[in-house]
Amino acid sequence: MDDINIKNEAILIQVVLCYVLAMSEQRENASTEERREDMSIKKCIEILKKELYEIEKEGTYFYLEGVEEHPVNQLFKNLKDMDKEEYKILLKNVLLKIGAYSEVCKTISPLNTLSSMEDIEDLAYEIIYYNKSIEQLEEEDSKYAKYELGRKYYSMYMDKEAFELFVEADNMGYKKAKAKKCECLFWGYGTEKNQKVALEELEEEKNTLGFEGILILGQMYYRLAKEQEKYNFEESNENYKKAYEAFKKCEDCFADANYYLGIMHLRGEEVERSKKEALKQFEDAIKMGDTYSFEFLIKEFGHLYEWNIKKKYYVDDSLDMNMNIELFEDEPKNIDELNQHKYKISVRRALEIANKAETLKTDFYKKYWQERKEFITYLEFKDKKIDYIELNNRGYWQIQVTFGRISGRRGKEGKTWWDGFIDEETSKLLRCLIDVETGEYIYYPYN
Repeated sequence: MDDINIKNEAILIQVVLCYVLAMSEQRENASTEERREDMSIKKCIEILKKELYEIEKEGTYFYLEGVEEHPVNQLFKNLKDMDKEEYKILLKNVLLKIGAYSEVCKTISPLNTLSSMEDIEDLAYEIIYYNKSIEQLEEEDSKYAKYELGRKYYSMYMDKEAFELFVEADNMGYKKAKAKKCECLFWGYGTEKNQKVALEELEEEKNTLGFEGILILGQMYYRLAKEQEKYNFEESNENYKKAYEAFKKCEDCFADANYYLGIMHLRGEEVERSKKEALKQFEDAIKMGDTYSFEFLIKEFGHLYEWNIKKKYYVDDSLDMNMNIELFEDEPKNIDELNQHKYKISVRRALEIANKAETLKTDFYKKYWQERKEFITYLEFKDKKIDYIELNNRGYWQIQVTFGRISGRRGKEGKTWWDGFIDEETSKLLRCLIDVETGEYIYYPYN
């Protein structure tokens, strides 16, 4: 595709983004739910479909009367002289690309992250470059190509390649790349771990980072607080406060922010311990498509909640909810020994993969149900064992849960509750493998 087509696609995406933002601002009394719907990628697709219909009547949606200087009017001037058939092709191309990009937005509200015309332009190009292949991205030397290629590599656990591309895009002035670069640096993904440098760099730029960078900064402070609370209570508290402040700033943009806020209110981590507020945050995360929050509430704390026909949660405030939520919160005791192996997938990365909602937990639930016909409602992992093994000439991190707590329900209607510890037989079902080169997850229970 030539530069003119890319430019026109970027202009049209900016037009529809500005139009949707303008329409949302006019609805002063809209509810939170309505505003979320108004500020969605789905709404952009809806408007573009209407525009396709409108041009058949020789009209357009993209003109706002009485505000000639509005970005919608100014940007659309660049497209007004296009041939009708050419404009229809442009509309259809943009529709397809925004539709594909909507897959990224399952737990993100990108329009809520827009605070300037620069943000709007960046999002437009991000949508275009998201639709390019790896081969196309590798041929281009722009900040958008470098960043998108880095994201693709990062999603495939090719951390070293991703980090190098984020560095290049950051050097070209792309602020989103700086946030991802510092995230890699903080966790040691694809580069030597350096939490101090990562935090200092993001803190220095936090006023210009954008909401994605603020979310990453909050996640860093939250992790630091977790690590420090064992030996430096005062500094840990301060980092919890910084994390909470960051998550509050972007709670309308990312389901992850709602999830962390829910956890912090649930545990009372330097904020008021409020089950009601925790519940609200988890519900907001679920409404933005976060399956982990849904799994967390229903499967791990199912005995505290009901999911009724109206899709609302109810909680019994008399029950204690101060429980360990993260399955793998502490690093293994032999972390230094394990880290001597220099593989693409680090031990921490392997634990992160195993901890995802659709991996070890879900496979264990299914297996347990098949063998015992009992529902699991709460699961807490306390101890684990991690080893490096080789099978069929491939290397794997073998993760084995060795101790924890488990609760459930039995009987035809599930009315009989039971509670106990993970025994030896149950722990045999809690084992998985993570490929040290690709990050592939394999459920691996003992037979």
